Amino acid sequence: MTPAALMVRCLVCGEPTYSDGTNIALCNRCRIPPDIESLPFSEPVNSDYGMAFWRAVARPEPDTAVYLDLQVNNASGQHTGHVDAIAFILSRTSEPLLELDGFHIVCRLEDRHRLRIGKCIFPILAYAEWSGSCTWDMAKISRRVAARIANVLRKQDANCSAGWERLFSKWHQNKRRFAHYDFTERVTD
Repeated sequence: MTPAALMVRCLVCGEPTYSDGTNIALCNRCRIPPDIESLPFSEPVNSDYGMAFWRAVARPEPDTAVYLDLQVNNASGQHTGHVDAIAFILSRTSEPLLELDGFHIVCRLEDRHRLRIGKCIFPILAYAEWSGSCTWDMAKISRRVAARIANVLRKQDANCSAGWERLFSKWHQNKRRFAHYDFTERVTD
């Protein structure tokens, strides 16, 4: 007898999917293809399906990645365990898509590929400390994860202090949820 399938969220994109509890929960769109050896890897991957998943997912194209600046360090550069401000940035040289502040919630790196913000854990592609100054760290995330983080922070009553006009107005309308296509240079409204 097989265990009953549980409704869970995909670890990559957050879409509802089913898991039998024996493997990592992935939706059909994010599932690793059977030919796992053909994917580009940043390091060798063992053949079991455990945490190798994080290294086996194909890296997104440059235009699909978003940088997340996190104010998590004090003036001396020591990690505080909390985030006080977040900025979503398309490239390291561009202006922020959204700047959020007015909150003080838990933020820590769970491991190399997972970041905890509040009670939620999000997959990340890369993490760098002291990004720009000693008080900021930076995480590289997918656009889908950026939308999920923005939606979580909106529920936490974060204040949007600046950003691109369409995102700034969407934040303050408080009616529509953010989606992955919001975090791109292409205008979709």
